[in-house]
This record gives sequence, structure tokens and C-alpha cells, in this order.
Amino acid sequence: MRFGLSLAALFLLFPLSGIAHDELPQTSFLDPGRPNPARYDSLIHYELATNERDFSLEVVDVTGRHVATLEVYDLRDAGEYDYLWDLRSDRGVRVPSGLYIIQLRTNTLMLVQRLVVAR
Repeated sequence: MRFGLSLAALFLLFPLSGIAHDELPQTSFLDPGRPNPARYDSLIHYELATNERDFSLEVVDVTGRHVATLEVYDLRDAGEYDYLWDLRSDRGVRVPSGLYIIQLRTNTLMLVQRLVVAR
């Protein structure tokens, strides 16, 4: 059965990412989290200018010790994203007050920001 739509028309109807091509970010970046300092949770905003492989969004403490894995994808499409971190470790325990490093890693880039937790 033929539907009569070209491949180009399908991409216009169903873009590969959730954002139209002319609205894609020009550069990739990671915001430090809001609010900062955070008490109960923190909204982490990031933008990817291109599709990225081996994507991870993680939190480590100032000694470099792993605290939490927030997101992991084999392939993350270009676009704008938000993640609401509840300030809990991978074990489900609320992290204590202190300085934390948010790391966004892919096969082509690494972005880092600082986040202060004040309980």
C-alpha cells in the first residue's frame, strides 16, 4: 500500500527531534540548575546543537565521587531539555549540603556546572 508521501514530506510532518529545524540551538550548553543554591530540588536545563551519542547527565561531589545518574541515552536528539533533580542520590537518599558538579557527557563533548545544595 502506498501512502503517496515522499520521505521529505514525512520528515516535515514528523521531525527527528521535538523542535523544528530552524529552532535548534546554535551551540550546546548546560545551565547550572535553578535555583542555585537549591534546597528541595533543582531544574537542570541543557541544549544540544546536534544529535549526540553515548549521552549521560550525572552528578558528582567535589571529590569526584559519583552521586547520581540523572539521564542516559544511546542517542539524544538535538534540542532543548529540562530535568528536575530531586536532590537524591542513586540510592534514594537526600544529598547533604555542599557543592556538586553536574556533568553532561557525550561521545563528542563534556559540559560541567556547579550546583550548591543548602539544606
